[in-house]
Amino acid sequence: MTEQSTTIPITWPELSPSKLSTVLTVAGSDSSGGAGIEADVKAITANGAYALTAITALTAQNTKGVDAVQYTTKDQFEKILNANFSDIDIGVIKTGLLTVDAIDVLADYVTKYHVGKPFVIDPVLVATTGATLSKKDVLLRAIDKLIKKATLLTPNYLEAKEILKYLNKDFDIETLEDLQKAAKIIQTETGVVSVLLKGGHIPWDSNNKVASSGNEKFITDVLYHSIDNTFTIYKSDFITTENTHGTGCTLASSISANLAKGYDVKHSIDQAIRYVHGGIVAAEKIGHGNGPLNHVYHIVSPPALTNNLNTLYTEGHFVDFLKNHPTVKPIWELYVNHPFVAQVSSGTLPKHQFVHYLKQDHAYLTTYARVNALAAAVAPDIDCIRMQAGVLENIAHEMTLHVGKLAKHGVYDLKSLELSRAGKEYADHLLNIAHQGDWLEILVSLSPCLFGYGEAANAADLKITEGEYFDWVQDYRAKDFNDAMELGRQSLEKHSIGISTEKALKLVKIFADVSLLEVYFWNDALSVEEEK
Repeated sequence: MTEQSTTIPITWPELSPSKLSTVLTVAGSDSSGGAGIEADVKAITANGAYALTAITALTAQNTKGVDAVQYTTKDQFEKILNANFSDIDIGVIKTGLLTVDAIDVLADYVTKYHVGKPFVIDPVLVATTGATLSKKDVLLRAIDKLIKKATLLTPNYLEAKEILKYLNKDFDIETLEDLQKAAKIIQTETGVVSVLLKGGHIPWDSNNKVASSGNEKFITDVLYHSIDNTFTIYKSDFITTENTHGTGCTLASSISANLAKGYDVKHSIDQAIRYVHGGIVAAEKIGHGNGPLNHVYHIVSPPALTNNLNTLYTEGHFVDFLKNHPTVKPIWELYVNHPFVAQVSSGTLPKHQFVHYLKQDHAYLTTYARVNALAAAVAPDIDCIRMQAGVLENIAHEMTLHVGKLAKHGVYDLKSLELSRAGKEYADHLLNIAHQGDWLEILVSLSPCLFGYGEAANAADLKITEGEYFDWVQDYRAKDFNDAMELGRQSLEKHSIGISTEKALKLVKIFADVSLLEVYFWNDALSVEEEK
């Protein structure tokens, strides 16, 4: 008998390679698949991005609870991150469960590889077995090392209450306005760009009051976006269900996937909430406890956005984009680590070079003040005019300090001071931008002086404890100067929203050119020979 065979042709539409945006999820593993890394990978994939993982803990758990946890060692976790970052360009980092070791190691990798890129933190923080830190200490460590670098923090109502308590800002949340207040306080205290306070644990009734059991009508997720000082309220129907295991992980991962594809924060959240809502509604019971979502109720794989969106940088990270642009970064590193600052900080700079610098800086500050005044004249609104007025007051204060410092060296006739070649080229360049550029271009041209002095002083290895060199470094480490830096940063972040790629690259060139002129300005001081 002859054996028969059947050939089944496998055909498919003509396809071409398409780029997948990448998201690294740093979280614990859920053996039941409903939350943690497993939920993250499903959500990231379903929302059209590629998921990488760095597991912080292995758990034995199911829909009824967690039975056991084994944390990833610091050495192994570092090897995981190194393997991922050394090989693949990671678009977005999303974190879930973080241990102390994970916070410390991840912070280094964010600084090395991820400055200016989207970074989403879903705050699940633990003090691992044997750690001497309390949960409050872990939170403060996470704020200092990670959260202040992040794009978005996504606490739920209970996590937000805990964060506020540890920050000594705890208060009762009874209204929507209270949720907004809580989100803004958390943003202000942590330094994260935006806070999404999730309201799934605090549903409202038809009278906009906190609902009692059985009277739940809707929930609200509140986004506070510090860049433009706005609140966005996402309102959705309350769903009576037990299938909510992993909703926080899924939402944060979905937001991250959308950010990776080029959506802004507000649009990313909107799309993610719709996806999670659908996953809850479409979920059938799995397990005997709080079951998971249906992550694949529909598979969505939209192409990465390439039109009408500025993907050069993420909102809230424009200054990072400027400083880390390939054109700028080597110049910026030379500027903020300049030998002039190193010699001042160690007390080894020859006095005549310091006096020359003070003379030049005093003369330069007159031009710096004029350019700020011109900026005020073309500022887009009254808040920006007020900001420029405040800058002018700070410049006047700095010039007053110079008067005292120069007087100690017998220099009293400051009106006759003339700029050196380096100083004049710098001053003329700023004036040229002020006369020809718009307000944002002027602001960017002024920012290397502001950010660079503060960054250089704060990073300086100060080896002296008194004297005028010590005072000089301390002036730029002072709270009022750092407050001025933060105000300048916030203004740049706000007014860079929505600019074109062409405009962004023009601002990069302005920032690079002025940063180089700052280098030349300090070079000039070091080149001066002592008069005999």
